[in-house]
Amino acid sequence: AFFVLGKLETNRMVNTNEYLVTVYKQFDEFLGSSSFTLSHKVSKKELDALIDNCLYAASFVKNKKYELPVGEKKKTFVEKPLASDVNQAIDQIAHCFIDLHEENIRFNALEIFYNTTKTTLVNSNGINYSKTLSDVMVEAIPSFDGALKVELYKQFHYKDLDFDAIKKDAIEALEDVKARYAAKPIEGVSKVDVILSN
Repeated sequence: AFFVLGKLETNRMVNTNEYLVTVYKQFDEFLGSSSFTLSHKVSKKELDALIDNCLYAASFVKNKKYELPVGEKKKTFVEKPLASDVNQAIDQIAHCFIDLHEENIRFNALEIFYNTTKTTLVNSNGINYSKTLSDVMVEAIPSFDGALKVELYKQFHYKDLDFDAIKKDAIEALEDVKARYAAKPIEGVSKVDVILSN
């Protein structure tokens, strides 16, 4: 869902599929591997060419030989969804940000992604495991309008819908852009080395 100045502009749902194929090649005392990604349908001829290219690339990867895992039955894990009503959850998340708007400080843009991802792992030795996980990502543009206009970019990730924590992030984002607006050049200093550490 995409919001501009607190108003919903776009709300859409998409389903996408992506396949990551890894090809292994045993040679001498090595087990090489190479991968390719498919996000659209290809013909058998195109697929054969991709596999052949991977086999060739794998012959240059000299990993010490190891055994690939073996499976006997299909296993599935499905995480409990973050919300029973996705649209309602998105609306609640949006209000954590939008309700903080004031005359000169607000979120100019807000985009909320509710993601449900199913990952399936299959190999030629019988492994067939799938898991389904959910998460929320928020991209926000907090802005402060004064003599000049200042904007920041913020990105947040959530594995549960703790609306108090989400609102706290929104408040801190507005505090950051307000502090950025209030920042002044240091008098008498035209250039200085800065060391960043974590």
